[in-house]
Amino acid sequence: MLHSRTDRHRSVARRAVSTQPPRGAGLTVLAQAGDELADVLMSRYEQASTLVTSNRPFEDWARLLGDTVVVTPLLDRLLHHGHLLKFEGKSWRLKEAAARLAKQSKGP
Repeated sequence: MLHSRTDRHRSVARRAVSTQPPRGAGLTVLAQAGDELADVLMSRYEQASTLVTSNRPFEDWARLLGDTVVVTPLLDRLLHHGHLLKFEGKSWRLKEAAARLAKQSKGP
């Protein structure tokens, strides 16, 4: 049973990523992404641990996922019994990438 659920989640993720996203308000909205993410989170709710990372604040999720009605219960389930870790400051990854680019542009 767990194996088939994992396969279903992978299938959902592939469909969401492979769908050509429309553009709106400067943010990319994936078609049916809210429904697909809700399906995954609802099936895992109080059954298994789930880790979600995002560089966008919760206020943007409705625009990103395209549906306020879906996002509200999704966030409720995600944050119930959850821990929110918020990191602020400059991105180490971007700093390292900029340093690599600067080093490459100087040449050998």
